[in-house]
Amino acid sequence: MLRNFHPSILRLLRVFHAVAEHGGFTAAETVLNVGQPTISSHIKDLENLVGFEICERGRTGFRLTPAGQRLYEFTQRLERDLAGFISAVNEISDELQGVVRIGMTYILSASPLLTPVPAMLAALKQNFPAVQVEIHLDNPREIEQGATEGRYDLAISGMHLNAKNVQVTRLFGMRMVLYCAKAHPLFEVPAEIMDDALLGQFDAVVNIYDRDRQRPFHARPCLPSEASEVSIFFVLSGAYVGYLSEFLAKRWVASGDLRAVRPDTYFYDAPAGLIMPERAASNPAVKKVAELLVQLSS
Repeated sequence: MLRNFHPSILRLLRVFHAVAEHGGFTAAETVLNVGQPTISSHIKDLENLVGFEICERGRTGFRLTPAGQRLYEFTQRLERDLAGFISAVNEISDELQGVVRIGMTYILSASPLLTPVPAMLAALKQNFPAVQVEIHLDNPREIEQGATEGRYDLAISGMHLNAKNVQVTRLFGMRMVLYCAKAHPLFEVPAEIMDDALLGQFDAVVNIYDRDRQRPFHARPCLPSEASEVSIFFVLSGAYVGYLSEFLAKRWVASGDLRAVRPDTYFYDAPAGLIMPERAASNPAVKKVAELLVQLSS
């Protein structure tokens, strides 16, 4: 039996709401950006807290129990009430106020293209001093999961997130280029003879989010990586080639430790986007921060 309400319960309820709304664990994976084992663990924790079975899963498929259906209806009401509460509180005063939590990936935090963030902070300080901004850094998976689960009001990450309960707006693009290190056999090979056939003979590290854009490695087994700041270690080892953000590789190119492999051919644009959960869109302070970021990025 549920005897008190801890903030962690809200997270479990939101996971359950997503599972119920999308008809099962598999469909909810994309929305929540977590794997089935994590979802299953959260559902089990919620069942232990409320004291009854909320869904049946197995070979026969997924379905809510009668008690689970009633709980789902309560979570729908809870989502509406929370959104209304946030909106009502913010309407008490005409002055924008509150804390806006922004999640950001490590690589983007170091990008020279991210000038809209300090510009946004300056604009808030001057025009809306009662709005405070918290910035949290993490890997792409955790940042996007935090946005979908409500830990962040806004997130700045890649635009590969595919979820129904978020809005994604392009901010800028990062140029990704193929590189090899000084110790790699390709380092001294003339650019004019480098082609897909030659490059395909070497091991590569590929970003799991942009795999289909990383020619010629998109259709063969490769070492997976979640970000350029991880891939660069493998590329610098001399044992792998890989695509890296151009600004991250710049210092090692200047020192002669990295070489771009035909950057006129082997490159792609990786867009970075502003992710705003629908539940946060009703918060005026969040909306203002989002508007400033988009405006200052254009």
